[in-house]
Amino acid sequence: MDDLKGIAGPLPEIFAKGTTAEQWRTKRRPELLKQFTELMYGEAPPAEAPKVTVVSEKPGDGFLQRTIRLHTGILGPVSLQLTLPLKQTKPAPTFLALNFTGNESLHSGPTAWSFSEAARRGFAIATVCYEELAADRKECPLYESKYRAVSLWAWGFSRMVDWALTVPELDSKKLIALGHSRLGKATLLAGARDERFAAVIPHQSGTGGAAPSRGTIGESVQRINTAFPHWFNDAYKKYNERTADLPFDQHCLLACVAPRPILLSNAQEDTWANYDGQFSLLDAALPTWKLLGGEEKLVQKFMRPGKHALTPEDWTAFLAFADKIQLSS
Repeated sequence: MDDLKGIAGPLPEIFAKGTTAEQWRTKRRPELLKQFTELMYGEAPPAEAPKVTVVSEKPGDGFLQRTIRLHTGILGPVSLQLTLPLKQTKPAPTFLALNFTGNESLHSGPTAWSFSEAARRGFAIATVCYEELAADRKECPLYESKYRAVSLWAWGFSRMVDWALTVPELDSKKLIALGHSRLGKATLLAGARDERFAAVIPHQSGTGGAAPSRGTIGESVQRINTAFPHWFNDAYKKYNERTADLPFDQHCLLACVAPRPILLSNAQEDTWANYDGQFSLLDAALPTWKLLGGEEKLVQKFMRPGKHALTPEDWTAFLAFADKIQLSS
């Protein structure tokens, strides 16, 4: 694995030769997740079943838009927006996603999401603005404890799953984690931790997401830890200038998603996210899918022209991915 693009190898082994599927599930996967907790992301709060209040409903273009107040315990109440396909006759496969700009802003302008197209194809979308879960600033009191931002955002994803499992209009076996950029980091971590997600889409997740800590392109570990000291724990900062000493790299986190489907999506001009490194790591993680009997068609890559953004073209790819892996209704 020394010649992988975008990576200063060699990479640590995901598992030792001769490891069985049972040994992966019961020993190696928990061991890796523990290392990621201790040396990179930090802890997550104890799981708490959320309390739910429906605030309002209104029709949209092919969907019903429902606003829900979700009380998540330690992180407080958040506003969740659910769009349900109007013509759906059975529980809908659902994208669970965090957003940057607020739920209402996603219906028009440059930040608009493809709610109507998703509904036409039978998909629901549930979304929360990430800063309602945990503030994206180092002064947040939560970060004075053992918690850090990416881990808390990932924890919020799992509380969305708790809620989704109680909604009869949603298919509990077809929940798809989706996030862009720093929220792609949280998406990957949530998908690795929480096996209730049927599929995972960390879009342009970069360093601390699907890109390698040992990366040779784009954002370095030292740069991200300096610019965003609240995202990862203090242990990760000790590797700022010695990433080769990390006992893992992000291919190990990707492997923790196996054998479930995953899509790594990127853009050609977004070299900061080191898409070469991301795709190389996904290739390096493939043996885990093979070990667990997963099909290679479940492990996919998507590249489009353009910059770092979440675009209608990306949504087209997300929906096509869900169709291909048979998560459409």
